[in-house]
Amino acid sequence: MSLADGKTQPIPPELLARHVLALNEDAPWPVQRAAMEAVLRRIAGAKQERLSVAGSGGGPRGHRTRSKRSGHRPYTTVLEQVDPLRASCDCRDFVRNSLGLCKHVLAVLAESLASKKKIRSAPPAALPGVRLEWNPVRPLTGDGD
Repeated sequence: MSLADGKTQPIPPELLARHVLALNEDAPWPVQRAAMEAVLRRIAGAKQERLSVAGSGGGPRGHRTRSKRSGHRPYTTVLEQVDPLRASCDCRDFVRNSLGLCKHVLAVLAESLASKKKIRSAPPAALPGVRLEWNPVRPLTGDGD
């Protein structure tokens, strides 16, 4: 956690550490550290672009992020649960990485935790339709192949 101290505000570093450890519970320490470093790079990217929540989009809990440089982003981010962290985003980084978050998720989470007016998050049952989940940590052979 000392790796994240002072770099994640207003997101508690403990929340991110629990998230990373839950994704990589059986991985060796260097893998867990690399995952935390990847999360910190995404936080730095969100801060550098000055991402913030621009408004709703994509349903009752979907949020759009915006940057001071480029205006509205074309990505919809859904924050389902804060602890444990459960979110989704339709950006390429979220789809490709195995972290379960991206800089857009982190921007929505940070704004939710920092603001007095909390960004709405609801239980997954409130989502209309079927929810598709992917566990990027599953082995590629054996059960579930």
